[in-house]
Amino acid sequence: MFQRTRDATAVEIGDLAERAARQADALMAVGADSMEFSGVVLGLRWADRLEIAERLLLDAIALARREGSAPAFAFASMNLSDVRRRRGALREAEADARTGFAAAEGWTAMMPAGALAACLLDQGRIGDAWDALVAGDLTGPIGPAPPLTEMLLVRMRVRAAAGERQAAVADWRDAVARPVRGAPPASWIENQLTVAELLCAGADTGAADELTFAALEAACHWGTPGAIGEALLGVGRIGDSTGRVEVLREAVDLLEQSPARLVHARALVDLGAALRRRGDRRESRVPLKEGLALARTCAAGGLEERARQELAASGVRISRHAPGAADLLTPSERRIADLAAAGASNAEIAQSLFVTVKTVEFHLTHSYRKLGITKRTELSRALRPESRTSRAVDVVGQAQR
Repeated sequence: MFQRTRDATAVEIGDLAERAARQADALMAVGADSMEFSGVVLGLRWADRLEIAERLLLDAIALARREGSAPAFAFASMNLSDVRRRRGALREAEADARTGFAAAEGWTAMMPAGALAACLLDQGRIGDAWDALVAGDLTGPIGPAPPLTEMLLVRMRVRAAAGERQAAVADWRDAVARPVRGAPPASWIENQLTVAELLCAGADTGAADELTFAALEAACHWGTPGAIGEALLGVGRIGDSTGRVEVLREAVDLLEQSPARLVHARALVDLGAALRRRGDRRESRVPLKEGLALARTCAAGGLEERARQELAASGVRISRHAPGAADLLTPSERRIADLAAAGASNAEIAQSLFVTVKTVEFHLTHSYRKLGITKRTELSRALRPESRTSRAVDVVGQAQR
């Protein structure tokens, strides 16, 4: 469908994908595991038309359940994970990826495993992300099939976060040597910026600048605020420190118009950190507090901790968030508990998620223990949001400018 996307803009691709999405019946007929369906979803995701993509995928998942198609269910769940990750709903994205991985068989399990690793990495859970790659058989050679290139890039990002610079750069070189079918250059921005930071850390600033500005050029051509803001965030991270604050301000302003909440949170924290290092401690607290709140909403634990440390350096101490009992459930446990609370039987839950009844029972047993309940009828009450709210910010002592 998207044969000439490399020169297209987000408006062109987004409009084309949106028109195709209106023909939902025809798309469903070819299946959620087809190239045609995936092409529409990717076009919507790249163009940041995430609400439309999410609705389409939820319909596809419902159809796959009715028809008992595990492959279509697995692919739709994986794609839904990617869409929700883009908008910063990391806990939901993790649950979708785990659900897709459980339903997948053979080599197709590689893709939901990669999606799972990506959202675990965004949460700051680097070890868990590597475990997901292991489970998906993604730690050794990865085949040349075009859909697997993204899995190679996910592994690159995990290795970069773990400090394995040489291995990460090797994965990048492998990925760029492979043929890319249909993907616009803007779809590579996240990966280009990861490699640029690695090269900059290795003192190869020339190559780092080249990659960063290539990402910015692609983002400007693509034209979405999210892509341009993300590319500017990369410029602010490795560019000349003289204009860093101004570049990061522009990134924050653009990302505020984007559904990419996690990238917005990163830009806010980077801006606050840059202001603090410039000596503007009082001014730095506003973006840092906003970034902290947004990171917490996204469940990005690593970024939340970084924001807290930056605020402490600025003279503000943040009380740690006290989770309620329901917050202690894993995404998979929460998904099954929600279905059980809605009245579904264990057999119905197992059928809808393409897992065994024993798996459902296992998750419910753990959920009961964490929630401090013993009966299924107590689930609805136990899963309600806590009536109390955690304090947001405590200022300790007299902060000095």
